[in-house]
Amino acid sequence: MCSARSRRLSSLLITSGLILLGGATIRTANSAPGTQETSATVNKPAGEVFKNIQVLKDMPASQLGQAMDFMAASLGVACDFCHTSAMESDEKSTKLTTRQMIVMTAGINKQWFSGFAVVNCYTCHRGRTSPASVPEIADLTVRPDAGSIESSGALPSADLVISRYETAAGGVEAVDKLTSGLFIGSQTSYGPGRDPERAAIELYNKTPGKFLYNTRLAREPVRGGFDGKSGWVISGDGVRLLEGEDLLRTRHDCDLLQYLRLKQSFSGFRVLGREKLANRRAIVVGAVARDGTRAKLYFDESVGLLLRWAGQIKTPYGTLPDVIDLEDYRKVAGVKVPFRIKRSRPPVTVVQELNEVRVNVPIEDSRFAPPPR
Repeated sequence: MCSARSRRLSSLLITSGLILLGGATIRTANSAPGTQETSATVNKPAGEVFKNIQVLKDMPASQLGQAMDFMAASLGVACDFCHTSAMESDEKSTKLTTRQMIVMTAGINKQWFSGFAVVNCYTCHRGRTSPASVPEIADLTVRPDAGSIESSGALPSADLVISRYETAAGGVEAVDKLTSGLFIGSQTSYGPGRDPERAAIELYNKTPGKFLYNTRLAREPVRGGFDGKSGWVISGDGVRLLEGEDLLRTRHDCDLLQYLRLKQSFSGFRVLGREKLANRRAIVVGAVARDGTRAKLYFDESVGLLLRWAGQIKTPYGTLPDVIDLEDYRKVAGVKVPFRIKRSRPPVTVVQELNEVRVNVPIEDSRFAPPPR
């Protein structure tokens, strides 16, 4: 299943602590225009906002999109697996089966797990449309080329890891001089049930937390922004103000410096161990954000730069991973910037390739304001 909200723009935090790139269209062309969320409807039950909602009537409308994302990721499918162009239609049998599965798992969780979402779509499907019933053969003779590695000496303290990162990234003094950034390049979006979608991107950031992007997709251009209070998107459906979960995530993600100034972004750090990440050895640090959320930060043991940020997104049916991989660091105005960024947030992966980065460019605040509706 997939949300009835058309072309919901999910702001993508793509950062080394410097860059936030947005504008990946998660909903495919199979998504038809549906009822748009507004400040008057975002807190209403889904059954009062969207058409033909039967088993999720009482779920807050603002959470329906995340629930659909979790289901799509669990089965490895896109919107059209259950939906036609008329999202409310019951034409496809898969949609009817999904309703039965929602009722079944809710009953199991109520009877055995006090109503907590312990059993969900992924429990049985594991990325397949049909649950597996026969165990697969695992090749136990092959050692995985990733994961935890044997210790090669005492682990450094968290303070030392963060200090090395600050130095490798260019130093606190250089970071403090950053006020804005312009990032130009391309992005490719990958998702189940569709061909990769490539787009040109142009993104602007200005501290504190202002963001603007232009995405030139093949079917239509998409623009969006955040002025510090309000978030907005312009696509074929006109102007839409972001509300509910979309606005909360945009408000959180649009902090240009939160992962460069780690000590300001997090209230605590703890070294968890060493892991192998691709062909690099990484020091893994658990971090607690000031809003209480947690993340794992992977730092290159040899040079100190941030290689991966791994967080989680809670949905009504379970937790989705949210992983950002940072590569191809280059120096811009004395600060190291990743020119290749991959964000994996099921059911979509987006790869950003930058070819131009400029910092401290003059940008008028008025450019970030929502346009007239």
